[in-house]
Amino acid sequence: MLSLTFVTLQRLFGEDLSSNRSMHPLFRTAWLFCFWITPFFCFGIITACHPAWAASVASTAKKDDHALSGTVLIPADIRGLSCLASSLSEVVLMAHPSPGWRAWSIANLVKHAYGVQAFEAEQIELVDPEAAKDKRLEAIRSLRLAKEAGWTHMKRIDLSAAAAASDDLDLAYWTAAAWGALISLDRDDFDALADWPKAKALADWVRREKADFADGAALVLAASFEFSSPGGDKAQAKRWFAEALEKYGEKQAMLHVLLAQQLDLDTGDRRGFEARLRLALQVADAYPGFENRVAASKARWLLHRVDALF
Repeated sequence: MLSLTFVTLQRLFGEDLSSNRSMHPLFRTAWLFCFWITPFFCFGIITACHPAWAASVASTAKKDDHALSGTVLIPADIRGLSCLASSLSEVVLMAHPSPGWRAWSIANLVKHAYGVQAFEAEQIELVDPEAAKDKRLEAIRSLRLAKEAGWTHMKRIDLSAAAAASDDLDLAYWTAAAWGALISLDRDDFDALADWPKAKALADWVRREKADFADGAALVLAASFEFSSPGGDKAQAKRWFAEALEKYGEKQAMLHVLLAQQLDLDTGDRRGFEARLRLALQVADAYPGFENRVAASKARWLLHRVDALF
């Protein structure tokens, strides 16, 4: 933890602190303070994240044990790490970081807000609507922060030109992802909805510049915008989905979950829906990384609800 903290501080400020012998004593003292206090700060966030969720689940369970019997909780370690990364990212964004660190922070906010908080809200909606509403509002707040932080930088970028730096692609992708997630969760945010073309343009720019960005993530995001847009080319979107699936589906469980929801559920194909979700579980078992484990939790929950969905 200490070595990770030190490397992180170095990257944030672009200095080799260990070799900077000319640093003013006051600054060196400040750095040492940050170096030692950050792990305790991280520990505080972790301990704050877990009890909050545990209390929420316990309260919900008391209200309706039967309704929660089929709930599939995100693994505690995954949720704790996601909560920690999201909290640290908000702190990083306060410092107006470089595009690279801005993209990293926005990515963490989007993953936690949409992948964890919105999913949990959906699970407890019928049992505790108020708790679900609070959790969804917190997700919306994080997504709005992420979108604004990304757009502050991206609005100065000429999307008709080639990307000047890879960090710009990262930032464009996660800004568009935050925007799309915000619109899907908050239908009352008419400003975000009106700006849909801007978010779509960012996603298309990343796809044009680097179609294999993040192992097909750019293809999937652009396809999602195209598929959901009024008057969008659904046939083209499906071709992009198919391309991403063919190239990257072997190791990405979330891709199968997304397509089950966006394609099979939309067309009423229950057999295809179930088959795709079971395939997601197989992929997650074979490659149990962070995102695949989150995808597995969602796949299990959707399979449990299949009768209600069709």
